[in-house]
Amino acid sequence: EDGFWSDESKTLTDYLSSFIKKNESSRSYQNILFLKPKPKPVNVRLTDNTIRTFDLDFSLSVRKIFGHLVEKLGIASINIEDYGLKFFDSASIDGKNWSSSLWLDEDRTLDSYSFSDGTELCLTLRPRQIRVTLDTIIGTQHTLVVDFSSPVSLILQHIKDYLSDFCPQSFDNYCLGLQTDGYERILNSHQSLRSQKVPPDSLLILKKKGEEEDKDVNIWDEAESAENLVISEVDGKKEIESATFNILVRHLTSFEDLDRGFQSAFLLTYSLFSSQAKLLEKLIQRYTVPTSQESNKQLVQVRVCIFLKQWVKADGNNFSDKVRAQLLDFIRLRLLPDKYTVVADTLEKSLTTPQIEVSDEESSNSGTPLSPGRSSNSLTFSVTKSTGNSYTSLTPPSPTLASRCHFSEEDENEVARYLTTKCVVFYNSVQPSEFFKQSWTNKSTSHQCPNLIAMIDLFNKVSNWVTYTIVSEANLTNRTYTMAKLIKVAQCLREFRNFHLLTAFISGLNSSPILRLKFTLSRLPKRSKQILKELEKEISFEGSFKIYRGIISKIGQSACIPYMGVYLQDLLFIEEGNPDFIYKRVHFAKFRLIAEIIKTVCEFQNRPYLFPEVDHIHNLLPINPHDERALYEQSLLCEPRNADLSTLAN
Repeated sequence: EDGFWSDESKTLTDYLSSFIKKNESSRSYQNILFLKPKPKPVNVRLTDNTIRTFDLDFSLSVRKIFGHLVEKLGIASINIEDYGLKFFDSASIDGKNWSSSLWLDEDRTLDSYSFSDGTELCLTLRPRQIRVTLDTIIGTQHTLVVDFSSPVSLILQHIKDYLSDFCPQSFDNYCLGLQTDGYERILNSHQSLRSQKVPPDSLLILKKKGEEEDKDVNIWDEAESAENLVISEVDGKKEIESATFNILVRHLTSFEDLDRGFQSAFLLTYSLFSSQAKLLEKLIQRYTVPTSQESNKQLVQVRVCIFLKQWVKADGNNFSDKVRAQLLDFIRLRLLPDKYTVVADTLEKSLTTPQIEVSDEESSNSGTPLSPGRSSNSLTFSVTKSTGNSYTSLTPPSPTLASRCHFSEEDENEVARYLTTKCVVFYNSVQPSEFFKQSWTNKSTSHQCPNLIAMIDLFNKVSNWVTYTIVSEANLTNRTYTMAKLIKVAQCLREFRNFHLLTAFISGLNSSPILRLKFTLSRLPKRSKQILKELEKEISFEGSFKIYRGIISKIGQSACIPYMGVYLQDLLFIEEGNPDFIYKRVHFAKFRLIAEIIKTVCEFQNRPYLFPEVDHIHNLLPINPHDERALYEQSLLCEPRNADLSTLAN
C-alpha cells in the first residue's frame, strides 16, 4: 500500500530513483516490484443514493477498501461496525433486504467475490443483532437481526410478530425498554435504536405499559436544574445544548433574552422532537402567568403573542384542524378579552385566510416562470436580502432555434441552460421538511420528500446519460469529440453555478464504462483534459468537499444550485452520530446543526435564472436511465479488451 502504480508507457529506468530503497540497518539497496491486478473502476451507491465511480484495488480486504472509501469521502468518523458494503440489489434499494449473502465480509478480499461487468456496490447501514426477553413472562432470550435505523415502533412490531410463535398472547399493550448496567429505561417509539444510542447486542425488555413515568409538568413549575438544562459555550457564546421541552419554550418566549437564531432553528425543527398540539399547549401554559410572576405578566404575554405570529406565519398552513380550532379558541377567549386586539386580529386573519407567498422576483418576471417557487404551505425561515436588484442573474446567451437531431450539433450553452432550467424547478420546490429523518434513503418514506428524490433521480439520470452519450459513439474520433463537448457542457454548468448537475457530469465522465476507454481518453485535447481536471478538483471529496464548500460560501447573491449530496451526507451523519434526546432533555445542539445545514442548502432558492426556453432540446436529451451492464457492454464494443489502435473504428 506504500507503493505506486507504474505507467506502462515508461521504462524501469524512469523509476530508478523511486525503486531504489535504502535499508538503513544493512546499508544495502533493494529493488522491489510487485505483479498484482490493477485497480478496477466500480460504481458505488452512496448514502445519499447517488452513484459514484471509484478505482478499487481488488487485492485488498473489504475492510481496507471501506477505509479508503470513507477517507476519500471525508467521512472517516464512521466505522465498519455501523456501515458496510453490499452488492446492490435493485429490488431492495431502500436497504431493507438484509440477506447475508449480499453483504461483503470485511475480512475477505474483493477478488474473492465474483464481479461481473457493471456490478454495483452500496455503502449503507448494516443490520445489527439484539437480544430480546419478555418481562415477568418468560426468561428465555431471543436474538433478532433488526435495522437500527428504523423507528422503535417498527422494531417492536417485528419483535411481536416473531414472538407470536412462542407466546400466543396479545402484545398490544407492551413497549420496549433497554436494560444496561442494571438500569432500565423505556425507549421512545418514534426514534430509532441508533439515535437513542442503543449499543449492539443490548438486552431489550418487552414489558407491559404502565402509567407514564414522565408525567407532564406545568411550564412554570419546572426548575432549570442540571438535570433539566445543559448550557455549552460555542465561539464565546452560551447556547442551550440540551433542555426539557418546557425550558425550550420558556427560552423561546423569554422577555430577557431574545435569541433569533434559537427561534429560527426551533421553528424549523420542532416537529422532529415534539408536535403542534404539544407546542400550543405549552404556549398557552406560558401565557397563563401565575400570581407569583404577576410583575412580569404583560412582558411574558407579549412575547408569547410575538412568537405565535412567527409560528403561524412559518407553519400555519400545515396546522391540523384540531390545532387550528384550539388556537382560534385561545385567540377569541383569551387574547381578545385581555385587550391584545391587534395581534388577535392578525392571527385570526392568518388562520382563516389561505397564505399565498409570491416573491418579488416572480411577480416582476414577465418571462415564463421556471419554477413554482416554494409552496404556500412550506415551513419558511428568514434569509437576509439586500434591497433593489438583489440577485446577480446570468446574461442569457441567444438561443439557437434551428431544428437539430444530435447532441454533437447542439451549442454547449444551450444544453447546460436546458439542464439548469430543468434542475432549478426541482430545487426551488424542495421543502425544508424533506430533509428530515433521512426520508430520502428509504423507499417507504420517500413520498415525504418528492422534490428531493426528483433531484437525486435527475443527478443519476444525467450522469447515466453522459456515459451513454459517449459509449453510443462507435467511431473513435466521434467519441473523443463527444467527450470533449460534454466537458464543455460541464464547464458551462460551472459558469451557471449549477453544482448539482456539474457533479453529475463529472460522475458520468468518471464512470467505469468511460474510464476503461484508454484510447478515447488519450486523444482528448489537452485543453479538455485541463478543464476536466480543474472541475474535478472543485467538487473533490477531499477534506469533506473542502474546496466546494469554500466556493459556495463566496457565491453571494448570485443564482446557484448547490450539490445536494454534500448536505445529505452531512445530515446523515448528524442524525446517526447524535441522539435526539439525552434522558428526558431534547438534544437541541443536534437540531441547531440540522437547521443550519437546511438553511445553507435552501439559501439559493428562488434566485432567478433568466433563460429563455428552447423547445427542441427537450427531445434531444432523453435522460431515461440505461442499464449499467448494457453501458459497460457497449463500452467493450467501443474498445474491446486488449484492443489495438489499428483495429478500432476511427
